[in-house]
Amino acid sequence: MQRRYSILSLSTFAALGYHCIAPDLPGSGQTRGPAVGVHDKPQFLLSFLDAIGVKHVIVVTASMAAQYVLPLLARDIFVCAVGIAPSNTHEIAQPALYRTPILVLWGDHDTSLGPTAAANLRALPNARLHKIPNAGHACHLSNAQAFEEVCVNFFDLIRNYHAL
Repeated sequence: MQRRYSILSLSTFAALGYHCIAPDLPGSGQTRGPAVGVHDKPQFLLSFLDAIGVKHVIVVTASMAAQYVLPLLARDIFVCAVGIAPSNTHEIAQPALYRTPILVLWGDHDTSLGPTAAANLRALPNARLHKIPNAGHACHLSNAQAFEEVCVNFFDLIRNYHAL
């Protein structure tokens, strides 16, 4: 069931003109082989993007996959990011350096990681926070319609105004 909702969101974004890529990260999902070490995850993502030739990236990351993305937000790599109840937000030491616009999402039924992530990322200069109604930790799955609407509005804001 999770796969179906994820694909539906990708279809929604693709219908709006976004080129969507959903890699199955090493050590999770259907990917075989060892997981990537925590400190190697950002470089793995950069190498992946380089290998497929993608330059202007809007990245959407959920929960533990944020370990690939959050360390890169202080660099000029992504157009913007969406973090769905991202993990490891406590590791951000100098929030002022994180200039990449980020939309932080969590479900109103998420009682741990989502609210903690929102509290930790609130200090980022270009952060937007939004609680998805009738949704749990994986708010993109439990309320895909609200998730897509909030994301599309954020993408339009970035695309049309290039800033928050």
